[in-house]
Amino acid sequence: MATTKPPAWIGPPPTAIQAAAILYVGITAVMIAGLQPLLLGALQFEHRLDSSQLGHAATAELLTMGIAASLAGAWLKPRGLRWIGLGAGLALALIDALTPRVSGEGVTLIRAAAGVPSGVMLWMTIGLITRAPRPERWSGVFLTLQT
Repeated sequence: MATTKPPAWIGPPPTAIQAAAILYVGITAVMIAGLQPLLLGALQFEHRLDSSQLGHAATAELLTMGIAASLAGAWLKPRGLRWIGLGAGLALALIDALTPRVSGEGVTLIRAAAGVPSGVMLWMTIGLITRAPRPERWSGVFLTLQT
């Protein structure tokens, strides 16, 4: 009877603290999906966005997030993640701080820019999940923690 090896991590396994940090980074990256209606709705209420601009801003951010996550997967290596995450987090915080200072299609541009560091942060979490011996379990943990 043939025995199969249990699944193992691709690369060195993260420590519990590293895994928790990467999950937190990913949750921060996708948090905008839940907060975007509040943020953009408030800007529309203040007459700084019209309905079509609201749609443009929402679409642009999520689109650039997906593109950035894809490109990060192609171009970045899973090394120095602490610095990549720190840089992306600081860039996202700066861009988020600029959002209340713009209006109209400026909001679309700034939210599209916010999608880039969010996408890089999401890539980090996707990397953890895809390298795990049980990616379905890690994906479930990630989705559960978002709620």
